[in-house]
Amino acid sequence: MPAIGVQPNGRDKPWSVWFPRAIMPGRLRPGNVPHRHLQMSGPALFAGPTGASGEFHYFNSTILSRFGGDSYRGPQLIRQQVIAIARAWFRRRGAPWPPGHFHVALGFATTFIGGTGRCCFHILDQIYWGGRQDRFGIVQNPSAEIYIADRGTVVQVDTGPVMNLGGYGFSQPFPGRTHRDRNGIVLGIWCFDYASAVRTMIVADIGGHSSWVNDPGQMGFVPGIGPKGGPSYRVSLKDTHAVYTETYRGVRYRMTLVPAFPSLPGSIWELEKVERRATT
Repeated sequence: MPAIGVQPNGRDKPWSVWFPRAIMPGRLRPGNVPHRHLQMSGPALFAGPTGASGEFHYFNSTILSRFGGDSYRGPQLIRQQVIAIARAWFRRRGAPWPPGHFHVALGFATTFIGGTGRCCFHILDQIYWGGRQDRFGIVQNPSAEIYIADRGTVVQVDTGPVMNLGGYGFSQPFPGRTHRDRNGIVLGIWCFDYASAVRTMIVADIGGHSSWVNDPGQMGFVPGIGPKGGPSYRVSLKDTHAVYTETYRGVRYRMTLVPAFPSLPGSIWELEKVERRATT
């Protein structure tokens, strides 16, 4: 795992992603698009354009067993150990210790690993900045957080907006380059921001729900209408783009999607353009 902020092969990308995964045989569609969940193994890092000084998200699944659960049954860490492990992690990664007052929650049984509330660890400790615990013990809206498993392994670190804030980073109409037709459908150019795309991919992929974001077929519907408008039809599917059509209220719409991270197998797909093709 490289230091946070190091971007090999150039620094022209708005986000750097290191995401070691194994693609299961026979699970690919044409265009190298994953059909089902990609098994993640090892640490993953999503670093924003300012690296360690800005937003980044780190996940480490290496201590989980092949069945998804933590097999360790050792003693629980004490508060001083948790803080020392957290400080050492930030120092090794070249990241500053988050500012402000922090809270330490020991024996935290549930975590938003990947934003899903996946309960994989026997004992889990958490340090968080800002936010508050809800009635289930989940910390809502922290500005930063770090989770440490029972054996002293850091399994999740978030700085900047955290996954459990809700909402997903799907495309939005590009101001000044879109308009609504008589059906209320927004036509024209759509855009997305990389930070939101990354957060959505973390929520889906690491949480085990990747199929509905890294398969363009799950996204190729008229925006705002979805499958209720009728079935969508794939026109083309390539590594760099996908085209689908759907008919709604007698009008055929054409949707063009692109992978947010073209070089990353299993990238989230985002809507790029919506066109009105013909009236039936």
